[in-house]
Amino acid sequence: MLAILDKTLYSDIPFFLPNVTDGNLRLMKAITGTLAGSAIPRLQVRSLCADWNIGADKLYQLLEVMESVSLLRIIRIENDTKAKSVGDKLFFSDPAFYPVLRGNSGTEREALVAALCAESGWLVESSKDETQGDFAISKKTSDGMTRIKLEVGGASKKIKKADFVIRDNIDFPGGNAIPLWLLGMSH
Repeated sequence: MLAILDKTLYSDIPFFLPNVTDGNLRLMKAITGTLAGSAIPRLQVRSLCADWNIGADKLYQLLEVMESVSLLRIIRIENDTKAKSVGDKLFFSDPAFYPVLRGNSGTEREALVAALCAESGWLVESSKDETQGDFAISKKTSDGMTRIKLEVGGASKKIKKADFVIRDNIDFPGGNAIPLWLLGMSH
């Protein structure tokens, strides 16, 4: 997994973005390290730009390329139409990176739910209001638009005001609680 990460950063990204510098590569490596250990996977544009002496346009370009090569999954806030955004939450596209990089288990769970939902054809956005859940997923159906709010967490995670809570470390569904493993089976 570490070899895949390095290959993506140092071979794939320069192929798609030929004018990438050594400083840009170090920044992208730092971003992956930050995301691995972060309990709240977000980036602060101004502080990154100041710390790494990089323009905001270049940072957005690097993040866009990291997303297009399937290294990152950028989760935007509900109904966000900004052309340039680091999103509300950033995850590795492949949740397997979290245990390899000794990442946060809560972030790994959210990354897995986002990946499974996206791969099943749902649009995954973060909830505007955290009391409504972690994610708002939507999909066009024959009946119109289906929209579901999800909360993600461990075995005792509360549902908040979401439609469903996805819980890790439970064996059976009950009420509005869905085991994480069962969500994986729906793909």
